[in-house]
Amino acid sequence: MKKILLLFLLVFCFASTALANGQITLLSRSVDEGPIKGVIPEVDGINDENMQKSINGVLKMRAYELARELPAECVVSYNQLLDKTSVFSVVLKATTGDRTLYKAVNIDVTTGKECILSDFFRDKEGFERVLDGYEDIALDDAGVYTRSEKYSVYDKFVPYATLLRFVDIGEAGRFLTVHKITKASAGAALHIKAGELVAIKLDSNRSTGYTWEIGAESKSAGLLEIGTSYLMPGGKDTSALGAMGTDIIVIGTDKTGSIPVKLNYKRQWEKYPVSSIQFELIVE
Repeated sequence: MKKILLLFLLVFCFASTALANGQITLLSRSVDEGPIKGVIPEVDGINDENMQKSINGVLKMRAYELARELPAECVVSYNQLLDKTSVFSVVLKATTGDRTLYKAVNIDVTTGKECILSDFFRDKEGFERVLDGYEDIALDDAGVYTRSEKYSVYDKFVPYATLLRFVDIGEAGRFLTVHKITKASAGAALHIKAGELVAIKLDSNRSTGYTWEIGAESKSAGLLEIGTSYLMPGGKDTSALGAMGTDIIVIGTDKTGSIPVKLNYKRQWEKYPVSSIQFELIVE
């Protein structure tokens, strides 16, 4: 009996976690209202019913706004590009046969509102320079689709690898793949795709001046430091001498090929590290 109860609890916990952390479910809702026919996207499975209604209201509003730009009866449809736990993207389409209009809708599931590129990337001038005069964007699994004219097709694709240097590290995990590794990776090889990130967790003691940093040779080979943070165990005095914590270094690259990653543990004013780890990053 105890085994049955334990198995039930494990299954229940797994199911609860899966339901809490899974992607939203996107349904197709048929519409036939006067000159507007076809299907529009509709979300389901969000625990907050008001949030779900808000998101569906945005999707319906954008679809009807697009359809009303056409003078005659039109058919509406959509294509889903991005499906993550807290953000998704669809491209709405309205066509009369002779003319077709498009509109991307990127939704932040945590707020129920539409999101824009500056919600995920810093240095607005920098990423706008890379995107080169875009009108708006559609988020995809591997990058960003843009266009230069309103209602036109999203005909330009910019991979996330090209935008890595601008990514907001606090938001990166919401739409980018992040590989998590520790010192156990020393001497091994990690295969990733261009545009993905690697978060390296290493024991550190900043109270004595020591910290982990990327070796100059790795930066010269094309490795980018996306962000760093330092975590202390709960309840410990961060100023106490000898208090141990964890350095987290997030790296990426906009290049492909093999990059030797070397991390050194040292004080900034010292020439030689007291410890180092190295592994190979193979980027496809």
